Amino acid sequence: MWGGMRTVYANHLDLLEEYTSANDSGLPEEFRCVDGKITTYCLDGNNLLINTDLIGDVEVKGYEDLLNPELEGKIIMGDPENSGSAFQHLTNMLLAMGGDYTSDEGWDYVDKLLTHIGGKIANSSSAVHKGVADGEYTVALTYEDPSASYVRDGAPVEMVYMEEGVIYLPSSVGIIKGGQNLDNAKKFLDFIISKEVQDVFGTQLTARPAREDAELGDYWKSLDDIKLIYEDYDYVAEHREVILERYKEIYTR
Repeated sequence: MWGGMRTVYANHLDLLEEYTSANDSGLPEEFRCVDGKITTYCLDGNNLLINTDLIGDVEVKGYEDLLNPELEGKIIMGDPENSGSAFQHLTNMLLAMGGDYTSDEGWDYVDKLLTHIGGKIANSSSAVHKGVADGEYTVALTYEDPSASYVRDGAPVEMVYMEEGVIYLPSSVGIIKGGQNLDNAKKFLDFIISKEVQDVFGTQLTARPAREDAELGDYWKSLDDIKLIYEDYDYVAEHREVILERYKEIYTR
């Protein structure tokens, strides 16, 4: 099984074969295979995507800057109920602006932002980044993979990593328990997190490689230059519906 967030795998550990690749030691410690069944192969991070033709002199370095009156009605984000990347941005802003998932400070910011963007909520994540690349909106709350594609291909956009902090979630790969080709499955897992393949991720693709020593193209910003904050996977998995209900209460009132 290749692709998807770690929490998807964590909810079905009984279906996965136990295997830790020798290449796992090349991953950052916080993203290693601690349970013996889930391997990280790339990292999914949040960012803001700015249309450089439309932004003018407005400075955007993070979440707080989105409340600038000059950006009112010019921002688009996805619906956290329908978009995984939008839900990740929601938990990101709660942590970054409030310190946890329940603080009044974090939810007050969500309230202000939803009012400020004037109901511009897209049902799909693709409509969010495309809306900024096409010039319909000035700022998108989106994620790194499509954003890096636009930058790499020369679109009039800029990626901004929120100065208040950025969550990266591990995209995962695991071996189905009792599969017919276990030896080849293990070799594939070794292969996907090898230095050679991770260099391809970093220099030819737009999925951020998980290995610390992977080569990066000039369209990436190093993780060393991004303020990282860390998701509580277990809490979010258990309280996802609670978080969404509070979001809906704010959005629909």
